[in-house]
Amino acid sequence: MPLVPKKLSERLEALWSVRFSSNMGIHGGGVVVIENGKILGGETGYTYIGSMRTDRERVIARVRVSKYMAEAAPIFGMDHFEMELTGRPDESQIRFDGFIVGSPQHDIAIDLVRRVELP
Repeated sequence: MPLVPKKLSERLEALWSVRFSSNMGIHGGGVVVIENGKILGGETGYTYIGSMRTDRERVIARVRVSKYMAEAAPIFGMDHFEMELTGRPDESQIRFDGFIVGSPQHDIAIDLVRRVELP
């Protein structure tokens, strides 16, 4: 029986490491799980919760970043914000570019690297 190629959204379901940088000199990283169009993850002090969809070979995501540890330093001077992101994945990584909703002057670049398939 021939293998049926997976849709792009199914190929993205995995545990990913995250590295981000901004035009304001802010850098950091964490991890996310992408499954069924949902993005769940975080880093020390912050959670990342969002959704994504695919449009041909492009990924469009909206992610809410929320502080959960009082002692964590604010990102972009904010404890909570949303990002709009677009990217083009390959088999092992995704490069997203986007901005902070309500503050389009705050550009952000995010690199995801696939670490493991989901069981």
